[in-house]
Amino acid sequence: MGASEQVDLRAPFVSDTLLEVRTSTMKKMPGLEIESGIDKNLRNGPIRVSFLGLEDDEHDPTFHGGVDKAIHGYCSSHYPGWQTEFPAAADRFQPGGFGENFVTKHMNERNVCIGDVIAVGDEVVLQVSLPRQPCFKLNHRFQLKNFAPNTYKTSRTGWYYRVLKEGTVKAGDEIKLVERKWPAWTIERVQEFLHRDQSNLQMNEELAQIEEMGKESRGAFQRRVAKAKAQAKKTKDKGEEWRDYKIVEKKRETSRVSSFTLESVSGDAQPEVDMEGAHTKIKLPNGLLRSYSIVSGEPKRFELGIALEDNSRGGSRWFHESANVGDIVQVGRITTDVKVASASSNHVFIVGGIGITAFMALMEAYHSVHYNFELHYGIRSADDVPFRSRLESFGKSARIYDGSKGERMDIGEIMQTLKWNSHVYVCGPTRMMEAAKKAAEQSGLDATDVHYEAFAADTTGDPFEVEVSNRDGKVLKVSEEETLLEWIEIFGSCYACILRREHDKTFLTLLGPPAVAQMPSTESQGDGFVLLPVKIPALPSCPVNAVHEIRVRRNAPKIPTEIDDRSLFLKNVPVDSTEAHFRQVFAALVGPGRFEGIAFEDERKAATAIDPAQAVKVSNFGKKRKRGEQEAEERAKEEEVARLPDIWTRRLRKSGSSAIVLLADDKSVELVLKAIKKANKSKKYPVWGEGVSKDLSELGSQWISTHLQLSRCDKVATQKSVHAFFNVFNRKEKEAQEMAKRLRNEPDEDGFVTVTRGGRAAPASKNEAEEARQKMVDKAAKKKSETTDFYRFQMRERRKAEQAALMQRFDEDRKKVDAMKEKRGKFRPET
Repeated sequence: MGASEQVDLRAPFVSDTLLEVRTSTMKKMPGLEIESGIDKNLRNGPIRVSFLGLEDDEHDPTFHGGVDKAIHGYCSSHYPGWQTEFPAAADRFQPGGFGENFVTKHMNERNVCIGDVIAVGDEVVLQVSLPRQPCFKLNHRFQLKNFAPNTYKTSRTGWYYRVLKEGTVKAGDEIKLVERKWPAWTIERVQEFLHRDQSNLQMNEELAQIEEMGKESRGAFQRRVAKAKAQAKKTKDKGEEWRDYKIVEKKRETSRVSSFTLESVSGDAQPEVDMEGAHTKIKLPNGLLRSYSIVSGEPKRFELGIALEDNSRGGSRWFHESANVGDIVQVGRITTDVKVASASSNHVFIVGGIGITAFMALMEAYHSVHYNFELHYGIRSADDVPFRSRLESFGKSARIYDGSKGERMDIGEIMQTLKWNSHVYVCGPTRMMEAAKKAAEQSGLDATDVHYEAFAADTTGDPFEVEVSNRDGKVLKVSEEETLLEWIEIFGSCYACILRREHDKTFLTLLGPPAVAQMPSTESQGDGFVLLPVKIPALPSCPVNAVHEIRVRRNAPKIPTEIDDRSLFLKNVPVDSTEAHFRQVFAALVGPGRFEGIAFEDERKAATAIDPAQAVKVSNFGKKRKRGEQEAEERAKEEEVARLPDIWTRRLRKSGSSAIVLLADDKSVELVLKAIKKANKSKKYPVWGEGVSKDLSELGSQWISTHLQLSRCDKVATQKSVHAFFNVFNRKEKEAQEMAKRLRNEPDEDGFVTVTRGGRAAPASKNEAEEARQKMVDKAAKKKSETTDFYRFQMRERRKAEQAALMQRFDEDRKKVDAMKEKRGKFRPET
């Protein structure tokens, strides 16, 4: 486009033409060691568009790329203006100069809105997701110092698309606006509050609600809103006026609830305040801030009802266990959130547990002036009713539901049967509050007819202490009106920090930009571990030196193995760990030759289910190889070929995962542990990745690109793998059939029966089967007989039966002898 051509950038956008499509690979920027994909080349013909961007287009994954930054668009009509404003670099301001993928003539930041859905060509559908955030690379590309801020000051940055529908595009395709969800929020107006007017809280809140905006910008607006609200709360709290009150009475109401009467020490109190439905903030001697409902009284002297919470963080526990009559506490403003609904005909209170304290004064006020009210009060048991005498004075107006008797409060029924012109008050546990809200919606009650009182205490403002472990143990005391982030900023570190929790202590490690920050003590952490810090060198994408802590101890598994004496157990290994990395780390500690291997957690756990060949490798970890296994090794190689190819050239480890390192001998374990302690004393830590072979696959965009290429199935490789798999399968099937024949004693194809050494597991014969069956019958009979002689009377009856049977057999035998004598006659021996 010539400089003389003028385009009305304020004209509405309905359609445009895609003038150019550009892509690039990652290349080193001139004079720098860092790589960038900003130098994009013109592409001709159809280009494939995926959810991550254009085909063959590479991004720096640190700040660019991803679904919200899949494609960068820029208006070519801006370039003549840049040429005029910066004549020294006029020849560099050409289409593609800003690293854009799509070049258009009419679309620009003034007529493109966040969330716009556009169609490109016949297939691709995109959505505008973010304004482009300029960086130093623009300064370097155009050779102009401090040029980048000019882009957002004049709203000429370009914008990003996310891909809603994949397809192909080419130069000359028509770009059409399909849907506009946020017509008020053009890219120019978003940048107004993103960069130029950052303090407008109302606009920040509105922008933080736009779901179509990418995380980068939306997150910035959300953080500003949160910070502004925190600052407003801080300013409000700093204006709090605290007065000293003395505990003049402590009374036990139930096993869980006690009442406390507080009286102003000076007699001074907050004037002109309604006490019905009021609550106040209490500052306890231990530094905690808590809000409690006022049960009764006046500003100079009032009563609190406090329940001892099961998981108390110190508020209710202090009152119940430490507070005594005469103790002094500080009281803040007394405020009233419950408004008296004087225009209502009926007042209905739905209360559970200690929630009764929120409305007690209001109910007593209604009762004293004869207002119509109902109290529905849910308790655990009759013993859990605080202020019983006061509740009994309400008579029939109060209904108590005893949970121990199975009585249940039907909130839905209460809401549906409300008297005309009723006003409802609710305070209780979370489940009760949610049930009340649901019942109110189902009953069609207006929001102004129901008041919900918060039940839980706000503990977000509790003061605490944090120890900075690498600043000589300095302790930061964070008050209830401050945040840890504010203290870190005051302390002078604006880069990064590490929070480490040990037992009941929290340690803060600050990492500064000039050098690696000091690490905490590496003595035993109480669980047998010592810390092995490794230096993580700065990268162009993250120019900050850092230290990663690896926890090391002797390997002591629950099931002992032969290699335990010469192995170490590691926790919190870096996510990019490889065997080569740890080989170099241990070589730096104790020299080469002592490190034999490493088994990572994910390999040990998932090996059997995912990768049988790898399972064999892990199960044989540390075992010495035997001779004469050539045939087995060849078969293992054959099965390895049968596996489908891996689509990852290098796998990442889970954050915080573990590993087992195998060393040459048990002496090496001692040397490693001593070397770790020595390295910590001298502050000379191993450098992660130093000395690792360059043949190791690098991470980054090239790694992702290789994965995507490998994940697309290659027909020839797949066919080869399938054939190899079935070759192995058929061989194993044949081996199984031959084994079955040998067990059945069947002759082979030559008529021979294979004789094997030792016993042969042949099918059982008929006699053997009959014998086994008889054994089972005898066993069952024996088991049955054991149950019949269990009791004494059974044994007695059995003996009687045996005696009777013997007597009967004796009588029968005697009769047989007598009969034989009679038949034979008198016996006379021969002479």
